[in-house]
Amino acid sequence: MVIYIIMALNEIYTSNRVNLIEKIMWTISFIGLGWIAGLIYLLFARKRMFRKYKMLFNGTESFA
Repeated sequence: MVIYIIMALNEIYTSNRVNLIEKIMWTISFIGLGWIAGLIYLLFARKRMFRKYKMLFNGTESFA
């Protein structure tokens, strides 16, 4: 579980779409809540971070 938390925090801190306050909030929540914060991150936040960079099959970028 510690490796998952480190990988998730690495994704969060290298993302340009997350501001500093959110990064601090995610760090505190991973330390304090552990697997609950991980589940929330996996279900909701991770999709938001990578949505802009998803390429469609016809060669256009999705900015939705």
